[in-house]
Amino acid sequence: MHDDDVWALDALLVFLYTGNYFKNRWCAETGAADSDIYGLLLVKHHIEVVLLADKYDVPGLKEYAILSAKQAADEHLTVEWSRQSLG
Repeated sequence: MHDDDVWALDALLVFLYTGNYFKNRWCAETGAADSDIYGLLLVKHHIEVVLLADKYDVPGLKEYAILSAKQAADEHLTVEWSRQSLG
């Protein structure tokens, strides 16, 4: 456990007691919400939770974190491109 991401471990413990985990706690404690790359950091956080849930065989948390990562990516990460940039 000493090699595990602290915030992912926090999410695992909160999930075991409540059935979910809260990104707001992570945002408040890490200051990530003030970052220019908030969306990327949020997706990374959820992926860290996925990896921890897989490591400790917590399928409900793994599924919840995968859905949370996808939702965060859909909300915060966009790819802008045009035909000119392709060629």
